[in-house]
Amino acid sequence: MFNHIKQITKNKFSGILAFGDTHSDYDSFIRVYEYAKDNNLFFMSLGDLVDRGEHPFEVVSLMHKAIEEGAGGMVIGNHDDKFYRYGMGNKVRLSGDAKATLDHVGSHRMSDFLQMYINVVNKSSYFSVLDDIIFTHGATHESMWDTSVNFTSEAKYRALYGEVTGEHYPDGYPIRYYGWADDVPIGRTAIVGHDRAPIHNELIAEPLTYQNSKGGKVIFMDTGGGKGGHITGVILNNDSGKYEVDKFVDFKPA
Repeated sequence: MFNHIKQITKNKFSGILAFGDTHSDYDSFIRVYEYAKDNNLFFMSLGDLVDRGEHPFEVVSLMHKAIEEGAGGMVIGNHDDKFYRYGMGNKVRLSGDAKATLDHVGSHRMSDFLQMYINVVNKSSYFSVLDDIIFTHGATHESMWDTSVNFTSEAKYRALYGEVTGEHYPDGYPIRYYGWADDVPIGRTAIVGHDRAPIHNELIAEPLTYQNSKGGKVIFMDTGGGKGGHITGVILNNDSGKYEVDKFVDFKPA
C-alpha cells in the first residue's frame, strides 16, 4: 500500500495526518477524519482500530472508505491482525475485549464487518517508509531501516507487539524492552502507536518523543483512544522537500 505513499501524498495532499490507536472510539475517530479532509491531509492510522470502545463497525467502515477513496492508509496493529485472522477463518483466541467487539458489531453486520476488515488489512502493511520516517504499530526492526535485511517473523512480531521481556506488571500488562528505540539510526524517526506507557511506565496524555544517543528518534503516539484517553495526531509536511514533523493535534472528546 505504501510503496508509493510519497508520490500519492505529494501530488494529492498538503501533508499527512498520522494518528495513534483508535480502539473503537468513533467520536474521536471521525473528528480526525474530518480534520484530515478539511485540511487536505492524508488520513493515516497507526493501527488498532477496534476493541474496548463501543463502535467498531463504524470505525472499520470509515477506515475502509478512506482507503478505498485513496484518502487514507494504515499500518497493521495487533488487534487488526487478530480480526483479520478471525475473518479468514483461522483459529483465534478471543479476549473479553474481542468478544465485546463482536457483540457491538452484531450478527446482522458481522459479514460486512469482517469483509471490510480483511480488505483494510490486505491494503495495509506492517510498516511504511516515508523519507527519513518509518510508521509502524509496535516497534521497529533492523529490516525496516536496511532493505538488505530480511523482514522475518521476528520483525513482524515486533511490528505488531513491540518487544517484551516476558514479565508483567501487577496490572497484567507486559513489561517492555526498548533496545529497538536505541537502534534507530541517526537522522531517522520512528512513529509508533501501541504503547500507552512508553519508556517510563507512565500513561501519556500527549505524544512522547525519545531521542537516542545516536541521534535517532521515536515518537510514541498512543494517548489512550478508546482506553480512557483520546486520539492524538501528528502532522507531517514536505515543505523542505522531504517529510518532516510539523505539529501535534489533540482530538479529545467534546
